[in-house]
Amino acid sequence: MMREVNKQVKRSIRKMNRQLKVRPSKIEQVAEIRQDIISDLWACNKKVVDGKWYIELSQAVEVIGGSNEQ
Repeated sequence: MMREVNKQVKRSIRKMNRQLKVRPSKIEQVAEIRQDIISDLWACNKKVVDGKWYIELSQAVEVIGGSNEQ
C-alpha cells in the first residue's frame, strides 16, 4: 500500500516539475506578444485631445486582430 502511494507521489512530483519547466517559456512568449502589440499600437497615428493620446479604433483592431493590411 505504501509503495503505491509513494509511486503516485513521485508521478505527481514529476508531472509538476514538467509543468514548471514549460511555464516560463510560455510566460516569455506572452510577454513578447504583449510587447509587440504595445509597440504596434504606439506606432499608430495618434491624436491629442485635452492632453490625452488617442488612436483610431480601426487601427487598434488591425493591430490586435493581426490584420496585414495597412
